[in-house]
Order: sequence, then C-alpha cells, then structure tokens
Amino acid sequence: MPPHASHNSVSLPSFSVRKELDDGSKLDVMCTSFVDRDFVVVTQVKKLGTLVNVSVDVPQHPHQKQPTYDTKTLLGRDDDLMHVYARAIAEFVYKARSKQAASTNAAGDGKGSSKPVLCAISVKNPDRDLLLLVLDLLKPCGIW
Repeated sequence: MPPHASHNSVSLPSFSVRKELDDGSKLDVMCTSFVDRDFVVVTQVKKLGTLVNVSVDVPQHPHQKQPTYDTKTLLGRDDDLMHVYARAIAEFVYKARSKQAASTNAAGDGKGSSKPVLCAISVKNPDRDLLLLVLDLLKPCGIW
C-alpha cells in the first residue's frame, strides 16, 4: 500500500504507511509534526502501546557535534527495547530535519530542530530487523 502524505492541519496523521510482513501481520507507521514535538506511532496491533518521550539535546560547543538523546517511558512497560526503538526513531527524525535544514539554507549549520519526539510503540516481536524496517518506512516521510 502506498504511503499517504497530507500537510493539511486538519487531517491526522500527516504521514502514514502500512507494510505487510512475512508472517501476515501488518505494520503501521504514522507521523505527525506538532509545533512543540513530533509524534510517531509504530504498531502491529492497532493500539498505541508504550509511550516513550525522547528529548534531543544539541550541543552548543563547536567541537561536540553529536546530540544526545534522553528517553523516558511515559506510559506502558518500561522496556529497554522500547527505549532503543524510540531513540533510533528520534535520531532518524533529527537527522532528517538536519538534512532538510542544510538543503533549504545554504549558509546554515546543518543542525535540525531539537524538539522532542513522542513515540507510541506496539509491536509483537521487537528485534533489529523490525527496527530497520521501521526506519526504512520513515524515509519517505517529508514532514520533518
């Protein structure tokens, strides 16, 4: 099924895609960008699941270029894999924003917005391959 993108402020989500997995289940990825944060939903069971907030701290010192990511479970099970998923999603969003900022502003520093990312994750068997698939499904999302 092709991705659906909508930049109309009335309709949500702003981006969504569904992928049928080898086991017959479906993986839905939905993204919305709000003024104060980005919201990413990853689900196989049509529920929000665990909510993890990721704060992105961009260093101001010129020698330190890599941001740090602080994850906090807001609701649901406090599981290390959920933190890994949320952190990877937040890093993807930050890098996509940085790339977009660099391409739209030739004199810019290439740094993206550091607004937080709220991730809702509900997957049956979280593993590395599924995470890589989620990140791949986020690539066409142009809302950042």
